[in-house]
Amino acid sequence: TNVQSVLDTVTEYAGQLCDVTNAEILQVEGDELRLVTKHGMDHIWPIGFNIPINRNWVVGRAVADRTSVHVHDLQQAAAEFPKDAAYAKQYGHRTVSATPMLIEGVAIGVILIHRLEVLPLTDKQIAVLKTFADQAAIAIESVRLFSEIQEKNRKVEVQAKELSKWNTTLETRVAKQVAELEQL
Repeated sequence: TNVQSVLDTVTEYAGQLCDVTNAEILQVEGDELRLVTKHGMDHIWPIGFNIPINRNWVVGRAVADRTSVHVHDLQQAAAEFPKDAAYAKQYGHRTVSATPMLIEGVAIGVILIHRLEVLPLTDKQIAVLKTFADQAAIAIESVRLFSEIQEKNRKVEVQAKELSKWNTTLETRVAKQVAELEQL
């Protein structure tokens, strides 16, 4: 039921296994991405930071296109990602990769990793990120479904109590009417 601890763990292990400086997970909220967890030394964006979903950002493109985006040197990608390239130059980011978290083909978030050196990810590291993205998506969806079931159970319990009250009231009224009929 605690998706945050799962996301924290996914972020930590994704960063370690891919040997990157930083790893972050952003979740889709309407037409924005909200940073929900991060691992590493980077403190550019605080938890809760929102950015719009559009193809001008590496993470936005991964979500919009529902596919991984791997940029070998973000500082040299100003034509494709102008804002990201400016951040990269300011904070020293070089290689970045964003992998969407998908549920039935719908992007619900993204894992973003970056390095402070130009060192593209290996195919194995990209596969690891995909696996972590899939696991994070499953965890988020499982918690959502569990919460939905809990809410439905709560509503059913409330309805059952109301029906029980109505049944008791109805039984009392019927018994009263039967007594009146017997008297007649």
